[in-house]
Amino acid sequence: MTTPEDTELREKLILIRYPDGIEPPNGSAINEMVRHAQEKQIDRLMNLITLHTQKAELEVNGNTSDGYHTLNELYEYRMQYNAALFNEWALQKKYKVHKSWYHADEPNKPIFGGGWFIVMAELPTGQISNLYESHDWEEFQIPETPTAHAFDGHTPQEALDRIAQLTNPTEAGEL
Repeated sequence: MTTPEDTELREKLILIRYPDGIEPPNGSAINEMVRHAQEKQIDRLMNLITLHTQKAELEVNGNTSDGYHTLNELYEYRMQYNAALFNEWALQKKYKVHKSWYHADEPNKPIFGGGWFIVMAELPTGQISNLYESHDWEEFQIPETPTAHAFDGHTPQEALDRIAQLTNPTEAGEL
């Protein structure tokens, strides 16, 4: 279905090919083939423009929502829950928790070039960690270390499983 905008764009593209109002040739078989080829090029270009526009409309950012929360809100919830839990563990001395501006394997290089820090807990089920921006530093009232402990290579799923095992120790064996 051709919209008025499509028609206008098509006319502008034809003018780019034929400036100063010069009409595209027509009449002979060769001229008809040229016109047909030009129309196919214009159609391809319009398809590319449409795909680019659709891709831009599908961009996911912090304001993307599931209808209830934006990604920014969910990230803030995660950070607050993480801070509350780590702060409580530190206060109770239940698990070793700490925060640092540096990873263990790069003690002289700030995380992501600066402005980010890591929080880490050593649980009976294994290590868990998260990275946060510097403006969240004071939310974590836990010990600061020169570098984080050596990373054990856990994936986000493994960290989630380790936390889940704490909430249901009978499935993971007594902790």
